[in-house]
Amino acid sequence: MKKYYFFIFLFTFVLDLFAYQDDYVVNKKVLCSECHKKSEISSFCLVNKSCDICHSGTKKKSAFLSNEYFINFIKKKRNPHNSNYLCNVCHNILNIKKAENELKLCLSCHDVSYVNLYGHSFGFVYKEKKDVIIPDDFHLKEGKVVCSTCHVFKCQNNFNNYKLLKKGYSRLEDYCFNCHKKEYFKKFNPHIQIDKNGKLITNTCTICHLKIPDIQTAKTKDDVKLKSENINEICNGCHQVSGLHPTGINHLIKPNNVIIDRINKFLSKESIYVPFGKDYQILCVTCHLPHQYELIPEQAAGKFERRMRFNKGKDLCIMCHNKI
Repeated sequence: MKKYYFFIFLFTFVLDLFAYQDDYVVNKKVLCSECHKKSEISSFCLVNKSCDICHSGTKKKSAFLSNEYFINFIKKKRNPHNSNYLCNVCHNILNIKKAENELKLCLSCHDVSYVNLYGHSFGFVYKEKKDVIIPDDFHLKEGKVVCSTCHVFKCQNNFNNYKLLKKGYSRLEDYCFNCHKKEYFKKFNPHIQIDKNGKLITNTCTICHLKIPDIQTAKTKDDVKLKSENINEICNGCHQVSGLHPTGINHLIKPNNVIIDRINKFLSKESIYVPFGKDYQILCVTCHLPHQYELIPEQAAGKFERRMRFNKGKDLCIMCHNKI
């Protein structure tokens, strides 16, 4: 009989313990700091924030992290930079980066070719020049420009721009002037490839190409080496066209067989070379000429506005469409 009462008592005690554990987080009857010393609490925990943002206190997973924490990153694949609680994507529980090399850590998610096209070169030793002076609050790592030189996480300051840059800006170009002196900065157009004397400006070629192509032998995109296999990425590195372009419809797709047949017949009639992607995928350069018309005349029907390969009206549309 005593054993019976003992088991009832033990069972009740366990239930009360779990109930207390629920109160611990849900009803906040007990502060975490009453049991956990400040020295034991990770330094990347948010100041003056409730612990239950990240921790459940009921399920013994990694550091009692809540289901919401795991669902948001592992299942929904949320961006950890825009979150106040996905810290352990980059940090462990001791606020130490999971990789001592910051660039290695960032590049475990971010593609290096994407960063070079859309952002800024990195990993080089900074040497002050008259046209480039990096301010003290743009920190270097062992004298090198790294990701955190320009970028900062949302939880570290109040700036909420989509590129997570350290300071606010109205135009992205204005942000560059934090380091690059405006009086030395001149907008560079890589599409101007012939000087006033009719000579090739070779330094424009390597903006998009890995090396200067031989224009005498290179006639198609397969004859040259580009900085990215995705030509559209190269174009977006400067132009960053947003929305559905043109005419509110996404044209950067693989056309059906009917349209492919129409394209081949049209180009055969026009005797002109127009580049396409794999399986005739439409590219930016399918419609727009990246070179000056005088440089490779056989790649465009004439000199047109917005560097169109054909006239900006129906000639361009009927290459693919029988009705406009």
